[in-house]
Amino acid sequence: NAFVNAIDRTRMLNNSKTFLSRATVDNLHDTNRDSLVNAVDRTITLNNSTTFVTDLNLFTVPETVSEGSASAAGGRLVYRSQQTLIDAVFGSVNDERGLLFDI
Repeated sequence: NAFVNAIDRTRMLNNSKTFLSRATVDNLHDTNRDSLVNAVDRTITLNNSTTFVTDLNLFTVPETVSEGSASAAGGRLVYRSQQTLIDAVFGSVNDERGLLFDI
């Protein structure tokens, strides 16, 4: 599970990035991905802090199934590729890509 708390805000403060020293695209502290780590990022973190009750539950994405063996059961999403899963999350999937839902 993952918590968002004062430790994250402190790390942002200690790893500030400005117009002169931009954050890289993979910088964990640049919450809004504007290439700056500043008060805006700390405010976003403050407004989205979590506790042991509201923490982010981490999970492992299941392995992809082989072609021809995909199925849907018990309300689970079964996919044939990681790209299909990404498309499902971002809403650009169609049935031709192999995404199945249990209805």
